[in-house]
Amino acid sequence: MSNRIKRLCKPFTAPWHVELLAITIQLNEQGYFSYSDWKNCLREQLRQEGKSEKKWENDMPVDDDYYYKVWLTTLVSLLEKHEITDSGAIDLMQQRWVHAYQHTLHGKPVTLD
Repeated sequence: MSNRIKRLCKPFTAPWHVELLAITIQLNEQGYFSYSDWKNCLREQLRQEGKSEKKWENDMPVDDDYYYKVWLTTLVSLLEKHEITDSGAIDLMQQRWVHAYQHTLHGKPVTLD
């Protein structure tokens, strides 16, 4: 199988990619947003991203995290749209995780206090 085909078949290649997929499915199944709403938001995010030369080469994303980043941006946008959370809460949580990561000894699990 060519590298191009392998990359097309594996948009989620890291554990955190799959976790994001699972979170999205769980939120949908719990009724926080519909599948059609998700599909429309994802389509719009992909359209906004476009195919800039920085992100694409030979019709393939250059960055292995490309789909993850688009998916995450889409999910955050949808959560804000449905007022499940807001950018302030997301920023605060991100800062807490960064702080926890920076203050955790190597090899130890990162946790929020």
